[in-house]
Amino acid sequence: QVTVVHAQSCYDVLKGRVSGIEALTLSMTNMEQGLAAVKEEQAHARTDQQALEACRQHGDMLQISMSDMSSTVEEMKGSVNMLRAGTAALEARNEHTRVALSG
Repeated sequence: QVTVVHAQSCYDVLKGRVSGIEALTLSMTNMEQGLAAVKEEQAHARTDQQALEACRQHGDMLQISMSDMSSTVEEMKGSVNMLRAGTAALEARNEHTRVALSG
């Protein structure tokens, strides 16, 4: 009877160890799933970072384009002013010629 009790005790100990191993295995599986989720989030974060960098580069290019356009507008204003001055000079010359011809 002592042997049966001892065998039952050993069985209970082994059963407890198996339960512990099963719990540990489940815990490790959960950790692996958690790690996979973290890796997936890291991949998403890298993709988001790349998208943000692309947006920043586009923003920089737009800023440069706007600066170039502003310079072009200033150049066009200068050209318009020169055309106005030239037109005024031609009108004055035409008027001078008209007066000379009529007088």
